[in-house]
Amino acid sequence: MSNTEEKLPERPGRTRPRPAPTAGTDPVDHTIDQSFAAAPPVSTPVKKATRRGEATVQVATRVSEEVASIIDRTAASEGMTKREVIERAVRLTWGR
Repeated sequence: MSNTEEKLPERPGRTRPRPAPTAGTDPVDHTIDQSFAAAPPVSTPVKKATRRGEATVQVATRVSEEVASIIDRTAASEGMTKREVIERAVRLTWGR
């Protein structure tokens, strides 16, 4: 260590985990502090599930840089999302 370098402060040593204050005691012997007790559950009305559009399926796949570039370019020029570009291509190619 040269004289021009600043000496780094001492790092604290490693500490051991401390046991919980109630470690070693039976949980049955403890009373619950009512200020921390959970509120009774609130009954909420059951909503009927509404269908918003069609169901979708996650398709995680990798494509080549060339295909990704085509998808990006098409999405930008047509004002579509990547998903719309891919779905349209699949429907036009293999759709019924």
